[in-house]
Amino acid sequence: GEIEVAIIARLDKLESDLKKAKRQTEETGKSMDSSLKKVQNRFGSLSKRGVASLGALAAGFIGLRKVMTDLVTNSAQADAAFVTLKASVSQAGLEVEGTTSRIMEMTKALDRQSIASQTQLVNASSYLINMGAQEDQIEDTLKAVLNLSAGLNMEFSTALRNVGRTFGGFQ
Repeated sequence: GEIEVAIIARLDKLESDLKKAKRQTEETGKSMDSSLKKVQNRFGSLSKRGVASLGALAAGFIGLRKVMTDLVTNSAQADAAFVTLKASVSQAGLEVEGTTSRIMEMTKALDRQSIASQTQLVNASSYLINMGAQEDQIEDTLKAVLNLSAGLNMEFSTALRNVGRTFGGFQ
Protein backbone atom coordinates (compact mmCIF):
# COMPACT_ATOMS: atom_id res chain seq x y z
CA GLY A 1 0.00 0.00 0.00
CA GLU A 2 2.72 2.49 0.89
CA ILE A 3 4.65 1.92 -2.31
CA GLU A 4 1.59 2.67 -4.44
CA VAL A 5 0.98 5.93 -2.60
CA ALA A 6 4.61 6.97 -3.12
CA ILE A 7 4.41 6.12 -6.81
CA ILE A 8 1.18 8.04 -7.28
CA ALA A 9 2.71 11.02 -5.50
CA ARG A 10 5.78 10.85 -7.76
CA LEU A 11 3.66 10.68 -10.89
CA ASP A 12 1.57 13.62 -9.68
CA LYS A 13 4.75 15.60 -9.02
CA LEU A 14 6.18 14.54 -12.37
CA GLU A 15 3.06 15.74 -14.15
CA SER A 16 3.09 19.11 -12.39
CA ASP A 17 6.84 19.52 -13.01
CA LEU A 18 6.33 18.68 -16.68
CA LYS A 19 3.54 21.24 -16.98
CA LYS A 20 5.68 23.85 -15.25
CA ALA A 21 8.68 23.15 -17.50
CA LYS A 22 6.50 23.22 -20.60
CA ARG A 23 4.95 26.52 -19.50
CA GLN A 24 8.42 28.00 -18.90
CA THR A 25 9.59 26.77 -22.30
CA GLU A 26 6.55 28.31 -23.99
CA GLU A 27 7.13 31.61 -22.16
CA THR A 28 10.77 31.61 -23.25
CA GLY A 29 9.68 30.92 -26.82
CA LYS A 30 7.16 33.78 -26.73
CA SER A 31 9.84 36.08 -25.34
CA MET A 32 12.20 35.03 -28.13
CA ASP A 33 9.45 35.60 -30.71
CA SER A 34 8.75 39.05 -29.27
CA SER A 35 12.44 39.97 -29.32
CA LEU A 36 12.76 38.84 -32.89
CA LYS A 37 9.74 40.91 -33.95
CA LYS A 38 11.25 43.98 -32.27
CA VAL A 39 14.49 43.44 -34.16
CA GLN A 40 12.61 42.97 -37.43
CA ASN A 41 10.59 46.16 -36.83
CA ARG A 42 13.70 48.22 -36.05
CA PHE A 43 15.53 47.01 -39.10
CA GLY A 44 12.67 46.88 -41.56
CA SER A 45 14.69 48.62 -44.25
CA LEU A 46 17.54 46.12 -44.30
CA SER A 47 18.96 44.80 -47.51
CA LYS A 48 17.89 41.40 -48.82
CA ARG A 49 20.99 39.91 -47.24
CA GLY A 50 20.07 41.41 -43.87
CA VAL A 51 16.51 40.11 -44.16
CA ALA A 52 17.85 36.65 -45.00
CA SER A 53 20.10 36.82 -41.93
CA LEU A 54 17.15 37.77 -39.75
CA GLY A 55 15.18 34.89 -41.29
CA ALA A 56 17.97 32.49 -40.39
CA LEU A 57 18.05 33.94 -36.88
CA ALA A 58 14.27 33.50 -36.58
CA ALA A 59 14.53 29.90 -37.78
CA GLY A 60 17.23 29.32 -35.18
CA PHE A 61 15.03 30.70 -32.41
CA ILE A 62 12.08 28.58 -33.52
CA GLY A 63 14.29 25.50 -33.74
CA LEU A 64 15.74 26.17 -30.29
CA ARG A 65 12.26 26.52 -28.85
CA LYS A 66 11.24 23.15 -30.32
CA VAL A 67 14.41 21.47 -29.07
CA MET A 68 13.82 22.84 -25.56
CA THR A 69 10.21 21.60 -25.57
CA ASP A 70 11.25 18.19 -26.88
CA LEU A 71 13.96 17.84 -24.22
CA VAL A 72 11.52 18.58 -21.43
CA THR A 73 8.95 16.14 -22.84
CA ASN A 74 11.49 13.36 -23.43
CA SER A 75 12.94 13.76 -19.95
CA ALA A 76 9.49 13.53 -18.38
CA GLN A 77 8.67 10.43 -20.41
CA ALA A 78 11.94 8.79 -19.34
CA ASP A 79 11.22 9.63 -15.69
CA ALA A 80 7.71 8.20 -15.95
CA ALA A 81 9.07 5.02 -17.57
CA PHE A 82 11.56 4.57 -14.71
CA VAL A 83 8.84 5.02 -12.07
CA THR A 84 6.63 2.53 -13.92
CA LEU A 85 9.49 0.03 -14.10
CA LYS A 86 10.12 0.28 -10.36
CA ALA A 87 6.42 -0.27 -9.67
CA SER A 88 6.29 -3.30 -11.99
CA VAL A 89 9.41 -4.83 -10.42
CA SER A 90 8.02 -4.26 -6.93
CA GLN A 91 4.61 -5.67 -7.82
CA ALA A 92 6.28 -8.78 -9.29
CA GLY A 93 7.98 -9.35 -5.93
CA LEU A 94 11.49 -8.79 -7.28
CA GLU A 95 14.25 -6.91 -5.48
CA VAL A 96 13.59 -3.35 -6.66
CA GLU A 97 16.88 -1.41 -6.64
CA GLY A 98 19.16 -4.09 -8.08
CA THR A 99 16.66 -5.38 -10.64
CA THR A 100 15.75 -1.87 -11.79
CA SER A 101 19.41 -0.90 -12.08
CA ARG A 102 20.27 -4.00 -14.14
CA ILE A 103 17.31 -3.47 -16.47
CA MET A 104 18.22 0.21 -16.94
CA GLU A 105 21.80 -0.74 -17.90
CA MET A 106 20.56 -3.44 -20.28
CA THR A 107 18.08 -1.09 -21.98
CA LYS A 108 20.78 1.56 -22.29
CA ALA A 109 22.99 -0.96 -24.14
CA LEU A 110 20.10 -2.08 -26.39
CA ASP A 111 19.27 1.56 -27.12
CA ARG A 112 22.71 1.94 -28.71
CA GLN A 113 22.13 -1.12 -30.92
CA SER A 114 18.57 -0.54 -32.09
CA ILE A 115 16.14 2.06 -33.36
CA ALA A 116 14.03 1.81 -30.20
CA SER A 117 14.68 4.47 -27.58
CA GLN A 118 15.69 3.59 -24.05
CA THR A 119 12.33 4.93 -22.85
CA GLN A 120 10.52 2.53 -25.20
CA LEU A 121 12.72 -0.33 -24.00
CA VAL A 122 12.14 0.50 -20.32
CA ASN A 123 8.38 0.68 -20.90
CA ALA A 124 8.58 -2.63 -22.77
CA SER A 125 10.48 -4.18 -19.84
CA SER A 126 7.71 -3.07 -17.48
CA TYR A 127 5.09 -4.54 -19.79
CA LEU A 128 6.93 -7.86 -20.01
CA ILE A 129 7.34 -8.04 -16.22
CA ASN A 130 3.63 -7.33 -15.83
CA MET A 131 2.94 -10.15 -18.32
CA GLY A 132 4.98 -12.58 -16.19
CA ALA A 133 8.49 -12.44 -17.64
CA GLN A 134 11.36 -12.95 -15.21
CA GLU A 135 14.36 -10.62 -15.08
CA ASP A 136 16.64 -13.13 -16.83
CA GLN A 137 14.17 -13.32 -19.75
CA ILE A 138 13.85 -9.59 -20.41
CA GLU A 139 16.95 -8.99 -22.56
CA ASP A 140 16.40 -11.95 -24.89
CA THR A 141 12.72 -11.09 -25.13
CA LEU A 142 13.44 -7.46 -26.03
CA LYS A 143 15.90 -8.65 -28.69
CA ALA A 144 13.17 -10.91 -30.08
CA VAL A 145 10.75 -7.96 -30.12
CA LEU A 146 13.31 -5.79 -31.93
CA ASN A 147 14.01 -8.54 -34.47
CA LEU A 148 10.30 -9.16 -35.06
CA SER A 149 9.67 -5.46 -35.48
CA ALA A 150 12.54 -5.03 -37.96
CA GLY A 151 12.02 -8.33 -39.77
CA LEU A 152 8.32 -7.84 -40.43
CA ASN A 153 8.45 -4.04 -40.65
CA MET A 154 5.94 -3.70 -37.83
CA GLU A 155 5.72 -1.11 -35.09
CA PHE A 156 7.72 -1.84 -31.97
CA SER A 157 4.58 -1.71 -29.81
CA THR A 158 2.79 -4.27 -32.01
CA ALA A 159 5.76 -6.64 -31.91
CA LEU A 160 5.95 -6.19 -28.13
CA ARG A 161 2.28 -7.01 -27.70
CA ASN A 162 2.63 -10.16 -29.83
CA VAL A 163 5.70 -11.42 -27.95
CA GLY A 164 4.36 -10.31 -24.57
CA ARG A 165 1.25 -12.43 -25.01
CA THR A 166 3.37 -15.57 -24.76
CA PHE A 167 4.09 -14.65 -21.12
CA GLY A 168 0.51 -13.77 -20.29
CA GLY A 169 -1.23 -16.75 -21.79
CA PHE A 170 -2.52 -14.88 -24.86
CA GLN A 171 -4.72 -12.49 -22.89
